[in-house]
Amino acid sequence: MRPAIIDVRRVAKRFPAPAGETEALRDISLTVAAGDFVSIIGPSGCGKSTLLRIIGDLIEPSTGEVRVNGKPPRQARLDRDYGVVFQTPVLYDWRTAAENVRLPLELTGRPRAERRARPSALLALVGLEAFSDHYPWQLSGGMQQRVAIARALALEPAILLMDEPFGALDEMTRDRLNTELLHVWQQTAATVLFVTHSIAEAVFLSTRVVVMTPRPGRIARVVDIDLPRPRGEATRTLPRFFELVTTVRASLRGDLAHRDDEDGG
Repeated sequence: MRPAIIDVRRVAKRFPAPAGETEALRDISLTVAAGDFVSIIGPSGCGKSTLLRIIGDLIEPSTGEVRVNGKPPRQARLDRDYGVVFQTPVLYDWRTAAENVRLPLELTGRPRAERRARPSALLALVGLEAFSDHYPWQLSGGMQQRVAIARALALEPAILLMDEPFGALDEMTRDRLNTELLHVWQQTAATVLFVTHSIAEAVFLSTRVVVMTPRPGRIARVVDIDLPRPRGEATRTLPRFFELVTTVRASLRGDLAHRDDEDGG
């Protein structure tokens, strides 16, 4: 059995609101093993991104405990155990692609030879070796996200936290980047926790899909994804792919229907 690299135990999150507290998450427990690719999916406002931000030490839980790489999230962040990729690339317009990837190496004082060589290797990994001297405004949205992924990998993190990184892209670009992300995951052996609204994307990428309920977010079901690897365009045509998409969709709809019944809707 592989060791747990992310361990979430009975986490809840409540935010202050004018009419009282808003409960975003309730009693979340989740274990992610080293090398897993786990996607989190659920309706808008269910707390998917909130959970990711708690794991990434961007916000604190109201109750419960989180361990990341065997440490509290803050220590894991200080030790740079994980990289984060958001929905928007957040690149510096005045820095080239290579210079954006180099930034974490500069900030941590890595040796000059590493600062020079590693951005080229990472841009090659994401298929952008020919665009190292281009500025963000010269790149498409999908290419900018690949730069952001390369930058997140600059310090060789054990974990990638990805918050809907392809949500703003068109479907064809998204499908292509899904395949490239799997290549990056296989090459780096990183553990990935991936937030998405797309059922097909979650099934295509993942070893497991975590289905969440409407707010307050809870885990309704964890679906094991047993599709063969390596995965590519042909994967999306397999009967088993459609079966798993149907299973995840039914899990989402089932919980929504149950919640409507509880509300008298």
